[in-house]
Amino acid sequence: MRISVKPGKARALNYLCSLAVDTGLISHMQADLADSRDSLHLPRLVAQLQTRLTKQQMPLREVLADTGYLNGFNYAFLEQRGITPWIPVFGKYKPVLEGFTYEPDQNAYHCPAGKLLPFRNYCTSLDGNWLQNYRAEYRNCQTCP
Repeated sequence: MRISVKPGKARALNYLCSLAVDTGLISHMQADLADSRDSLHLPRLVAQLQTRLTKQQMPLREVLADTGYLNGFNYAFLEQRGITPWIPVFGKYKPVLEGFTYEPDQNAYHCPAGKLLPFRNYCTSLDGNWLQNYRAEYRNCQTCP
């Protein structure tokens, strides 16, 4: 347990409870620290649930979760395990940016002006998930219309 604060609420000693439910039957339950995001706990929840269900010869094929569990890492994690994720995408996420095209052989994008934006490095989001950075050199963009 940890002390946590939510807007408009008093400080309290809390924990975060996650449940896996299949047609009304609780198949997994775990408690985590309340001062962290839900999305950080999905991989452990799914790994433990998948192990338990596999022992019972019940494959885990789909996961439905609320937007609190959404991030790119979790989508990739589920897809690597052959699990279809059903997690709503919140408003700001855009899987495709109009005018930008991905070049998989170069691991780079082309901007609307045709300039190459190569992969530069990784950084981490507030959730602790890895993000890929693509950017052009400043001098290359000076000639953009």
